[in-house]
Amino acid sequence: NIHCAPCEHPGMGEFSYLYVFPGYRKNFGITVHEINEKLDNGEIYWTKRLPHSPKFMIPEQTVLNTFTETLIAVKEICEILKDGV
Repeated sequence: NIHCAPCEHPGMGEFSYLYVFPGYRKNFGITVHEINEKLDNGEIYWTKRLPHSPKFMIPEQTVLNTFTETLIAVKEICEILKDGV
């Protein structure tokens, strides 16, 4: 599973926390983890945190930055799997 938030913020509404609860999260990012029977509870394989400042970022930019980083992560993970690591 690719979760559009750092691993310390599981669950749904990944982007909304940045704007609904300013100051609650200091960063955004992505987490790639195994899926199991619990929500966002599987083994974490990869995570990346990106700094966030609501003062300088609009919600659409946060989403675009996260999706861009997600594509980069998918490419890196595919390379790792291809190399058999």
